[in-house]
Amino acid sequence: MKKLVNIHTHSRDTGNKSISVVSRFVQEVSPQTEFDGPVSVGLHPWHINKVNVNEQLENLEAICDNPKMLAVGECGLDRSVSVNIEKQKDIFLKQNEIAIAHDLPVIIHSVKSYSDFLALLKQRLNKTPWIFHGFSGNFQIAKRLIDFGAYISLGSALLKDFSKTNETMKKTTLQRIFLETDEDDKANIEEIYRKASQLTGISYDEFTSQIYQNFIFCFNYGVR
Repeated sequence: MKKLVNIHTHSRDTGNKSISVVSRFVQEVSPQTEFDGPVSVGLHPWHINKVNVNEQLENLEAICDNPKMLAVGECGLDRSVSVNIEKQKDIFLKQNEIAIAHDLPVIIHSVKSYSDFLALLKQRLNKTPWIFHGFSGNFQIAKRLIDFGAYISLGSALLKDFSKTNETMKKTTLQRIFLETDEDDKANIEEIYRKASQLTGISYDEFTSQIYQNFIFCFNYGVR
């Protein structure tokens, strides 16, 4: 059985059953930071007006040379915050260009902005994999994102029997799925995997193996 991949978390699992990709905010790290395992680093839309953006984009570019840096993000668009949406788009696209230059996937934060991302995807701007973390849309939105080559990541909502999230898990092609715990301290990635496997009707071993293969393919894991 392959290791469980937790594609987006803010705390590292110290066990040996899983691979945790820990999300770090770019302004809190530097090229000299010694990461204790795989990370993603990005400028979150919540922080845009709190930092020197150009300085942090340069910082992000330099951090991308660290072999433990597996993805750019989380970064994205959030229409629930006061930051101008066009400014958010500009900064997201700059981070996307950094990801493309370093052949890294992008882990996306999207709040009330799936239509914005669909417009960007129609322009074929996802020249490196885009992963929508904490996906909360319905299956129809998931399918449209996936049709443009994106991935979606589902989390602890699966354990709460949210019908919309469960339906998305049941219907979405497994080759475009990741799982995560995000900031849910009570969530257990193995429990999420077992619930997801149950919803799809696919054996646990087969399910975990496919997600692991998604990870290898999307992140070039073990290649960098």
